[in-house]
Amino acid sequence: MMTTQTEPGDTSEPPKDSVDELHANATGVWAVRSTSTTVYYLDLDRRRLLRLRGVGSPAGPYDGCWVPLVSFATLGGEHEVVRVGARNEFLTDPDGWAASYRFWIPRMCSRIDRVDRDVADALSESD
Repeated sequence: MMTTQTEPGDTSEPPKDSVDELHANATGVWAVRSTSTTVYYLDLDRRRLLRLRGVGSPAGPYDGCWVPLVSFATLGGEHEVVRVGARNEFLTDPDGWAASYRFWIPRMCSRIDRVDRDVADALSESD
């Protein structure tokens, strides 16, 4: 069973289904990990994002809730790409109208791991 968080500096062997980057045409659910204990889950089939705050990370609005994912990009770079070794930006629309757009810019991405659909669906009761 895959864990939902890793500690900063985790040197364990990455799961088989790890990638160095994701593009807009990717499918499935992915855990985007950084040097922080907070994990961002991207459900690219349903175009949604879940932020699970880790120990020592500040609380944010909509933590623990799936919210609509509008777009993602490498910070200052490629649109619709998430990359290991880059800071990535996630634009969300939690309330369903353009005036409520919010964005997250996590620390530098250290790993991107595929997550089983059943595990992802169990992470939050909110759809």
